[in-house]
Amino acid sequence: MMWEIFLSAYNSIIANKIRSFLTIIGIVIGIASVITISGLGEGSKKSVNDNLAKLGTNRINISTNYRSTITAKDRLGYDDEDFLKAYDQIVNISPLRSLSVKYEFADDYYTVTLNGVNEEADKIENLDMMYGSFLEESNLKSKKSVIVIDNVFAKKVFKKENAVGEQIKLTIRGKQKMFTVIGVYENTSESNTKQSQNYSTTAYTPITVVDLLLSNFYVSQYEATVKDINKIDEISENIIKLLSIKHRNNNKYNVESVMERMESINSILSTLTIFISFVAGISLFVGGIGVMNIMLVSVTERTKEIGICKSIGASNNHIMFQFIIEAIILCSVGGIIGIISGYAASYIIGSLVDVTPYIPILTVFIAFGISTLIGVVFGVFPAKKAAQLNPIDALRYE
Repeated sequence: MMWEIFLSAYNSIIANKIRSFLTIIGIVIGIASVITISGLGEGSKKSVNDNLAKLGTNRINISTNYRSTITAKDRLGYDDEDFLKAYDQIVNISPLRSLSVKYEFADDYYTVTLNGVNEEADKIENLDMMYGSFLEESNLKSKKSVIVIDNVFAKKVFKKENAVGEQIKLTIRGKQKMFTVIGVYENTSESNTKQSQNYSTTAYTPITVVDLLLSNFYVSQYEATVKDINKIDEISENIIKLLSIKHRNNNKYNVESVMERMESINSILSTLTIFISFVAGISLFVGGIGVMNIMLVSVTERTKEIGICKSIGASNNHIMFQFIIEAIILCSVGGIIGIISGYAASYIIGSLVDVTPYIPILTVFIAFGISTLIGVVFGVFPAKKAAQLNPIDALRYE
């Protein structure tokens, strides 16, 4: 009996192909939008988390809290390095001073973030050296202008990745300065492998060299790795207390971990994804109303058919089930097409914005379940109306 009801519902849909197709467009658009937004949102989160994880989840940044009133004695200095090293929870530590410089071609330039660091920075930032070596203590003491660049930048400048021994001229505050390449590390950032006039890169030089280029000797921040990632909050609080005692102040320092950044970014992206998905979900509601409207029209058109079915023994439940199944079929087909369209749209848009979509299988099942539920919810009222028709009045209907 159920198979006959399903077959009858299917035949009714096929008999009005164009109307059926137009009915499910709202469902298709709604499901496709939710899948696309969810895929891009999750893909963005995964990309950000992967990139931050490469920095090391046990990494922290220690800086001055410039939102409070800062005096000269509050600023971080080089004497804080040995002081912080004495804390048994810190594994590696490096001061950091950065400059934004340029590498100029005949008709273009690339932006280079020149980081002044010590010999421990490669362990903190998880740099994978491909050629040559990273900075050594002797480089800091000699204050020679040596530099470590990434392989992508090396290939762009020198047409080869192994650029050890080559000279590179950087424009720093309007003046040109020559550096000798002593090492090349692997660039794992996908966005920086593209041929682009907006290319940017990070290079490393002894912090003693950067000191010669800047007018003061304050440390912008310290980068460090810690022993126990599970105690990162406790370690951060202790570092702030230690620095406050040393500098005789209060609430003048910040300690930020990669884990905190991940949580903060994930929270923002999740909220944004949910909000946009909710907006896109409105089209599902509109699509559901469209399904109800068409089903009501169908009830009116098939009033006489319903009367005949009832006169030959069809019960109210049989009539009701037939119309509900029709609505479910329409919405389920719309859901399947919407899921396929959403997959396609997310990968097309993702390729344009350089994001690899990530669509969990649970999202697909939820999307399909929602489309089926819409069929049930918005099919009930027309189905009940059809089932409650008086067979005699239905047979008289013209």
